[in-house]
Amino acid sequence: MKRISSIDIARGIAIILMIEAHIPIKFAIFDEAKLGLLAAPFFLIISGISYEFFLHSRSGYSTSKRDLILESLSRSTILYLISISGLFLGSIFIPHIYHFQFLGWSLIQVIAFGYLLGISLPNGMKFNTIYIFIIFAITYLINNFFLDSFSFLVTSGSIQLPWGSTALLPWLAYFIFGRIMSNLYLNPALKLKPGSLLFTLLPLLLLLIMMHYLQYPLTTNSRNTFFIFLLICSAQLLISSLLILFIDNGKSSSIIFHIFERLGKIAFTTYYIHVPIIYILLGLLTYFIPSIKSFILHIICLIIVVSFLVIFEGNWRKYNYLFGCEWILRKGTQLLKRSADKILL
Repeated sequence: MKRISSIDIARGIAIILMIEAHIPIKFAIFDEAKLGLLAAPFFLIISGISYEFFLHSRSGYSTSKRDLILESLSRSTILYLISISGLFLGSIFIPHIYHFQFLGWSLIQVIAFGYLLGISLPNGMKFNTIYIFIIFAITYLINNFFLDSFSFLVTSGSIQLPWGSTALLPWLAYFIFGRIMSNLYLNPALKLKPGSLLFTLLPLLLLLIMMHYLQYPLTTNSRNTFFIFLLICSAQLLISSLLILFIDNGKSSSIIFHIFERLGKIAFTTYYIHVPIIYILLGLLTYFIPSIKSFILHIICLIIVVSFLVIFEGNWRKYNYLFGCEWILRKGTQLLKRSADKILL
C-alpha cells in the first residue's frame, strides 16, 4: 500500500515532540507549553491508524482469516521482542533510566498488545468506542480496589523516566482511538471538507476551556485520566484533519512538512536511537562549549538531532532502511509467519 504523507507527517510531529521532551536540559518556553507530553499519546494514536491500514491492505489481497491471525501474531511478537531487546540494552548502558522486565510496558509493548487485541475482539467503530470505556473503567477499578494484585497492568516497571512512562492501561485506549480515527482515511462517507474542521475544532476548544476553568493540569500522570485522554485525542483529530485537507487533498508542501515526513518514515528506529544521540551530543557540546546557556544548548541540540536524523533518513532510504527497526519488523514478521505456517501444516 502506498504511503500516505499526512500519516508520516503526523508521526514525524510526534517524534520531534518526543526528541524535545527527552532533552534533559529544559527550555522554559517548551517546558511550560508541555508539548512533549503529547508525544507518546500521539505516537500510539498514529500506530492505531497504521494498524487499521495493515488490516485494510490484507483484506485487499483477500487474505484468509488464518493468515491474518498468523501475521498479526507474528508482527505482535516481533514488536514485543524488539521492545524487550531495547529495554535490555538500555538497562546495560543507561541503568539509571531503564531496568529490564518482561512486563514493563514500554510504548512499543503497548502497541504489540494492541495488535494482539485487534485480532482477538470484534472490530468496528462502535466496538472500539466500547473498548475505550471498558479500559478506563478497568483502570479505575484496579487503581482503587485491586492495585496490589494487578499493578503490573497500570504501571511501568521497566522505565523510570523524568518525562513519565507508559502502562498497558489506560494507554491502550490511545491505540484504539487511532483505530477509530482511521475512518477519516478509509471510510469514503467521512470525506473531509474545510467546513468539517469546525466539528474537530469545537471539542478541543470546549475541553481547553473546561481545563482552564477547572484548573486541570496537563502532567505525565494526568495523561492516564479520561479528561486528558479526550483532550489529547481531540488535538490529534484536529491535526490529522488539517493534514488530510491540506497535504493529502490539497497537495500543499513545504520544507517543514518534508522534514516531518522524512522523520515519520523512520519513526520506529528513531524512537530507540534518539536518546543516546541526545546524550552523546550534549556531552560533546558541554565539553567544547562549557559556558553555553542552557536554553541555547537546548535549541542547538534539538536542531542538530533533527538535522542528523533527516540526513540519515535520506541516505538510509537508498538501502531500504536495512537493519532498522522497520526492516526488522517487516523481515521478522515474514520469517516468523513462514515458520508458523510450516509448523501448522
